Amino acid sequence: LMNRILGSGFTSRLFREVRSRQGLAYSVFGYFSAEYDHAGMFYVGCQTQSGTTVQAIQAMKTEVVKMTQAEVTVEELELARESFLNGFVFNFDSKGEIVNRLMTYSYYGYPLDFLEKAKQGIEKVTQADILRVAKKHLHPDQLQILTVGPAQDFAEELSKLGPVTEIDITIPGS
Repeated sequence: LMNRILGSGFTSRLFREVRSRQGLAYSVFGYFSAEYDHAGMFYVGCQTQSGTTVQAIQAMKTEVVKMTQAEVTVEELELARESFLNGFVFNFDSKGEIVNRLMTYSYYGYPLDFLEKAKQGIEKVTQADILRVAKKHLHPDQLQILTVGPAQDFAEELSKLGPVTEIDITIPGS
């Protein structure tokens, strides 16, 4: 739910702030890549014009920091919860998908009622829970930033964001 509020969909903070309000990106998102058997990685990203790269990154970082500093609004939480629960039905839209999901859960040692418990858990999440999880899992002071594009096209120096390691990805012979 934290990621839905921060960066998943048209109602997310990243979409509203970076794309809609500041007009810095066509696409902006947050994603938490948790796996069945290990913690995942959280990342945000966007597609922006080279000239607004630094500004877009700073705007995304600001939103990540905000998630760790204050509770989300009741409206944000309810919208994220409703979105998750309304999409929950798609976990069961074919017999093959149900069997595959159950086999996967069994393989990783999940209980047979995992989906029902997950649904019940989502229904109980509070604003304080979201803040606690954000503080635990989001580390804006440890960001690793990746930009792609010719350095001369960026309106501001990337070093404004921190130390820069340039990687040449030129295809030989091109």
